[in-house]
Amino acid sequence: MVGGIVGFRGAGARAVLGVGYPESKHRVLKHAHQCGFEWPALIHPESRRGARVNFGRGCFVQAGCILTCDIDVAEFATINTGATINHDVRIGRLATISPGAHIGGNVIIEEGAFVGIGAAVKQRVRIGMWSVVGAGAVVVSDVPPNTVVTGVPARIREQRESGWHE
Repeated sequence: MVGGIVGFRGAGARAVLGVGYPESKHRVLKHAHQCGFEWPALIHPESRRGARVNFGRGCFVQAGCILTCDIDVAEFATINTGATINHDVRIGRLATISPGAHIGGNVIIEEGAFVGIGAAVKQRVRIGMWSVVGAGAVVVSDVPPNTVVTGVPARIREQRESGWHE
């Protein structure tokens, strides 16, 4: 049983996925997939967003977030309290932006990536699929898929096997 959903059939029922870590979200969704839930985007009214900000189903945006303009947030992405997301950013499916993280313009955060508390990502950077940016890290160059980076500036600390999240 995962989160009380095994055996539940919720055709037409609405659900919110309040899980932060992408690997855990992925696991819960694998079990919840057959339950028939509708997954609305949940956007806190005390978050701010500009023009052309799009949210996929199941997104969770918390209070105090600032999203400027031309931003696409894919399904089941999480943007935590006080995060700032600048223009022309793409946030992938199941990705998580932790509290107080700052994302520059023209950034791509791929599927399942995790950006830690207080991290900063410079403009025109790509965070690869299923990568982890440590708390307080400052990312100034692309992060390869399945990689853990930490520090100022961020440096590779671990390279994971691809497919570890499946």
